[in-house]
Amino acid sequence: MTITKRKGPDYWRANAEERLRSGTAPPSAGWSVGPEALSLLYRLASNHDTSTDALKLLHELQTHQVELDLQQEQLLENEQELALRLAHFESLYDHAPAGYLMLGQDGRILRCNRTASAIFRLDADQLEDHMLTSLLSPESRPAIQAALKNAETGEVTKPVQVQSLDSRPLGLLSGLAPGKDAVLVLVFPESSPRGS
Repeated sequence: MTITKRKGPDYWRANAEERLRSGTAPPSAGWSVGPEALSLLYRLASNHDTSTDALKLLHELQTHQVELDLQQEQLLENEQELALRLAHFESLYDHAPAGYLMLGQDGRILRCNRTASAIFRLDADQLEDHMLTSLLSPESRPAIQAALKNAETGEVTKPVQVQSLDSRPLGLLSGLAPGKDAVLVLVFPESSPRGS
């Protein structure tokens, strides 16, 4: 499935006219012609001099009706496709093999995935609203604060090694979210340094 790109009025008009000619117009999505339009059509059709205009107007109304119905079908298909894509990417996020965190500008966790929850040994709802620095050893806090500050400026950050509160080594990467309203953090377990 592919989301249809915006199509111009000429496309919808030609498609509607072809559907009317071939008898394959979609069922009406509930659009109806108002009483004023029906009254005008009746008056035009009743007068010999304007009956041709009534037929033209009726054709225009039918064509426009089919255009609207086709556009409605396309909108519904696009909505379903977007819902499927969203569900797919949410699943990828939640089941990723590395921990993902989304932080507010103040360093508070706004969202996390299951792996981050497992790394910090807290349920996702317990992690959310925590300051990331509160989950790391005091010795790690300057490094994480520097990494977050660099991420906010848009700099590419290098992996930083930090420690959890229970002294497990963790690697951390950070970057600015596309909307520039949050910081994205990738966190993963690291091997203990050699010789320790």
